[in-house]
Amino acid sequence: DESDVVFLSVLPQQAASVVADLNFDADRHLLVSLVATAGLAELREGSGLPKEKVLKMICLPSVARHESVCLITPDPKDFPPLAELAPMFDAIGGYVATPDEKNFSGLMISTNLMGPVYGIMRQNREWLRNTIGLSKLEASQLISKMYLGMALDANRHLDNPDRIDELIAEQTPGGLNEQALENLKRLGTLDHFDRVNTATRSRIDGESDGWIDPEKHISHL
Repeated sequence: DESDVVFLSVLPQQAASVVADLNFDADRHLLVSLVATAGLAELREGSGLPKEKVLKMICLPSVARHESVCLITPDPKDFPPLAELAPMFDAIGGYVATPDEKNFSGLMISTNLMGPVYGIMRQNREWLRNTIGLSKLEASQLISKMYLGMALDANRHLDNPDRIDELIAEQTPGGLNEQALENLKRLGTLDHFDRVNTATRSRIDGESDGWIDPEKHISHL
C-alpha cells in the first residue's frame, strides 16, 4: 500500500485473490502484472484502477541481469501515467510493446522458446556424452559456450532486420552447417516449431489445452 508501482508476480490461480487483498489508490498506483494468463480487464476490475494505470509484462529470468527484453501491453507511450515506466524498461534491456492484448499472446510465444532451447541443448549434450564419451560437465560446458557464441552473434547489429538471414547465408556452401540445416528442413523439424507455437498460443487465448496430438497435430482445436 506504500508503493507507487505494484508488480504482481504470483501463480495464475493466486492473482485474483492477491489483487483483491490490496488497497489500490487510483490517483497514485500503477499495477504491472507478470501473470501471463491474467487479462487486463480482469486486473482492472479487481484493482479498481483505470485502464491507463494497468499494464501486463512478460519477461525471461535473464532480464534480472539486464540481458533480455520485456514484452508489455498496452504501449506505455500511449498512456501518460504508464510512460514513466518506459525508462525503467529501457534500463533493464528494452521492451517490445503492443497496444492491445490481441497481439500480445503472439508476442508471448517468444518467451516460450526457453524450454525448447534448453531441451535441444540437453539433447546435444547427451549425444556428445553417448557418442564421443565426454563427461557431463565437459559436454555441458561445450554446448553452453557454443550456444552463447551463436546468441551473441545474432545479438550484434540489432538494427538490421535481416541479421538472422545473413547469419544463415554465411554458412559455408556445401559445408556441414548448411547441410545440417537442410536435413532439419527435410525432416520437418522446423515446421514442428510452428505447430508448437500455434498450440501454445491457442492455450494462451483459451482456445485449447495446448497439447499436440501427433496424429492430428493439435488436439481440441
